[in-house]
Amino acid sequence: MMSEKPPHRVLKAPFPSSTMHRLITLSVASFAAVASIGSVLAASSPSRPSSNTCRPIVCANGRTYPTCTSQGYPINYFADPCRYNGGRR
Repeated sequence: MMSEKPPHRVLKAPFPSSTMHRLITLSVASFAAVASIGSVLAASSPSRPSSNTCRPIVCANGRTYPTCTSQGYPINYFADPCRYNGGRR
């Protein structure tokens, strides 16, 4: 009677088990560091500027443009809003 072969083969690693242990430890440590940085970034919200930096832009002709949204976040203009309004005051 012939013995049946197991359904899988066990391969021996080409490096010592201590090296494998170090690789696994480094992988787990790297994942933990990335996960903790991700949770910190997700928990933090964008910082709102102080009221000093939210002063409106005033053009020479008197027209004003806001520099922050009503929630306090900065508005970045593609071009100077006073460019065609007589320049800045």
